[in-house]
Amino acid sequence: MYLWLARFVVLVHLSVLLVLIFGAGAFITGRFGRLQAAWQTLVLAGFGGFVLSQIFLHDCALTRWEKALRAHALAGSAYQGSFLQHYLPFLAKITDGFSAEIAVLAGALLAAMILRAIHAWWRRSARRGAADA
Repeated sequence: MYLWLARFVVLVHLSVLLVLIFGAGAFITGRFGRLQAAWQTLVLAGFGGFVLSQIFLHDCALTRWEKALRAHALAGSAYQGSFLQHYLPFLAKITDGFSAEIAVLAGALLAAMILRAIHAWWRRSARRGAADA
């Protein structure tokens, strides 16, 4: 049972990672404002969770959760290192040793995304107000 839960956490973790990568790409290319509000919220929540996890845990909460479930399923079955080092080693080589810097960059990107979303919302509401007048 716990091993299945650990595998589910892996799928959730990979999904979150993909949402963050594509969300950051959409923001960098200027297409973030074109995403639906639900996707924008999902990306912002993901980046917020990542930043808070790095600040308070110095590790990813999903990685800790998966390791705990694996250890509970079978003692000693939890892997050493991070999610990236275990499942995506080619990405781990790129980001190795930069977790603090990446957290700062992710925080800056999160702040920029929030400001961009607020600005887009403000422009939409201003247009609706002008159309109603």
